[in-house]
Amino acid sequence: HPVTLDIHATLKELTTGLPILKVKMYSLDALTVYSSQFSQMGASKRGNKGFEATLNSEKPTTKTSFRETFASFDGPVKDRHLVESYLPIIGENGQLEGIFELYSDVTPLVGEINNMTVKVMMALFASFGLLYAVLFWVVRHASGVMKKQHIDLVAAQKEATSSNTA
Repeated sequence: HPVTLDIHATLKELTTGLPILKVKMYSLDALTVYSSQFSQMGASKRGNKGFEATLNSEKPTTKTSFRETFASFDGPVKDRHLVESYLPIIGENGQLEGIFELYSDVTPLVGEINNMTVKVMMALFASFGLLYAVLFWVVRHASGVMKKQHIDLVAAQKEATSSNTA
């Protein structure tokens, strides 16, 4: 339909340069009235937790997922971490009129999080290793001091007992 093609062209232009991979719009009866993947139009979203939560609360809902393959505006993409956002469409009268769904590619962010996690783990390992070494040195030093004090005490006792017998 020409209107659908206009919506598609406008959304593709608006999302260029953004990490948006797919856009969908739903009616309140869960019918897919628009999808950037045309074959999904007309399908029901009834039973989808994100859709149902937004429908019932009239508040945005998000969830994360991983997809081995995913159909985006620019064709299929592989191995993508996604954030699925369900956004209420509120009309001028303040009533819910539909739900907008966005699929955002967060794969680079997940990669950064994984890299940062490795760095933090390495830093913690090094810090705990250093702490262990310092504590080991303190305990060893204290043990040496206590041994020396014990030897001095035994020597002092021997000296005291030998001077009392003389």
